[in-house]
This record gives sequence, structure tokens and C-alpha cells, in this order.
Amino acid sequence: MIKLLIFKTISTFFLLFLFTNCAGKVDKKERIIAKWKVVKVGFESQKTTNDTLPISQNEAEKDYKITFDIRKNGTYLVQKGFHADSGKWSMSTDDRVLVFISDINTKDNATFVLEDISKYDMILSIQENGKKETLTFNIDDK
Repeated sequence: MIKLLIFKTISTFFLLFLFTNCAGKVDKKERIIAKWKVVKVGFESQKTTNDTLPISQNEAEKDYKITFDIRKNGTYLVQKGFHADSGKWSMSTDDRVLVFISDINTKDNATFVLEDISKYDMILSIQENGKKETLTFNIDDK
């Protein structure tokens, strides 16, 4: 009788542990699907180690005004001031690289490294002209 009670208790704790760990885990690809706004932009030069220029949230919102609407159906819409771009997006199998292929202009094609993502924030980086550009996003709740 006591062995059965101990077995049931251990089984219950095991199942509870199993379900709480599985329920809290969200796929990165699922988290990316949202409307994001750029809140911070940073530049790093490969040539010098101290060439970092973080742009404040006010400057990013004023000068950049970039939003990414990343959709579940594999399409995206980017608003950059008065400029808009749309196309298809995909993610690498290791969930580290995002690729945006423009339907409008191939110059707007971009490959980003997913540096970090949480429920409300995302950090992407891109290499262009020998410089690393880092974009910090927040969920756009407008």
C-alpha cells in the first residue's frame, strides 16, 4: 500500500515536471511571427574595435521608423518611413538565420542573424560593407 502511494506520488511529480517543461517552451519561429518595431540601431566596424554608435530610441523612431510585420504564412511587410517592402521570409533549420526575399526590389533582400528573442524583444544583426549592424526590436502594439 505504501509502495503504491509512493509510486503514485513520484508519477504525479514526474508528469507535472514533464508538462510544465513542455508547455513553457516556445519555438523561436513562432515567436518571430509578430509585428515588430525598431527601437535601437547599433553599428560596429570590423576595422576598429571601438567604432560602435548606438542610436537612441528617439532617433531610431524618428530617423528609421522601421516596422517588420512577419507573418505566419511566410510573408513579410517592412515599413521604413514612407518606403514599404514585402516578400517572403524563411528561417534556417538551426533557428539562427532569417532570410528576407523581396518581391519588389532584390536590393532589399537581406540575411539576418537572430542574436536573441524573447516574448517582447528581438535582436537581429546583419553584415554590410564590413560593418555589423544590430537592430533591437520590440513588439509593435499599435
